[in-house]
Amino acid sequence: MIGALEAEWIKLRSVRANLILIIIALAIPILLTLLIAALAPFGGATLEREVFGITVITPALVAAYLCGVLGVLGIGQEYRHNTIRVTFAAQPNRSVVLAAKSIVYGTFGLVIGVLSLALSFATASICFAVRDLSFEVVVTPMIGAVLLCVLMTLFGFGLGAVMRQPAGAIPVFLIWPLIIEGIVSLILDSVDESLVRWLPFRSAQELVNFTDASGIPVFSRAVSGLYFAGWTAAVVMIGWWLVERRDA
Repeated sequence: MIGALEAEWIKLRSVRANLILIIIALAIPILLTLLIAALAPFGGATLEREVFGITVITPALVAAYLCGVLGVLGIGQEYRHNTIRVTFAAQPNRSVVLAAKSIVYGTFGLVIGVLSLALSFATASICFAVRDLSFEVVVTPMIGAVLLCVLMTLFGFGLGAVMRQPAGAIPVFLIWPLIIEGIVSLILDSVDESLVRWLPFRSAQELVNFTDASGIPVFSRAVSGLYFAGWTAAVVMIGWWLVERRDA
């Protein structure tokens, strides 16, 4: 197992696409935070909690989705370039390979989540100090954002294992929450707005919720996190099962 972990760590840090994606996952939230904190017309009736959420928490969603793309590449690239055959030849026990990939990429999702939040927080603090503004630090959405990065990474990994090709898995991963769930939520909302909370990615967003102003009936933060974790586990298990039974 140690050898498999070391091999996955080498793959992660030596593949150029992974490094570029990691840089983007850290840079875009910082850029968004900088633009919002420096230019947004905060003041007046704007609550300090909302200011913190908009400038620090919301950009973390970008990092979470990019973590999911990283998870897809974690296994999809090997199938795309047929290096998965070499991997399975070196370690015939496929479960060991999949476990190593899950641990390495899940851990890196955690690291990206922590770093992106820390850098966005530092950027916002500097900008607000210059503008003589303040915000209220809300810890629970920050923890939720880090957990979301981990879950998104594993969800992407599971989807990559199911579809095997990044060219198909990445669009599905992005279109599902951004377009399909948006359309489905409109349909469900016309029937019963409380049904929207059963959509996996809509529920996942509650992990980073910093305001109760939406008025939409939703699960609590903890229940939403467990619900999305269940979806993530299901996708990973399906992908794991398929990898065990399909030819490389």
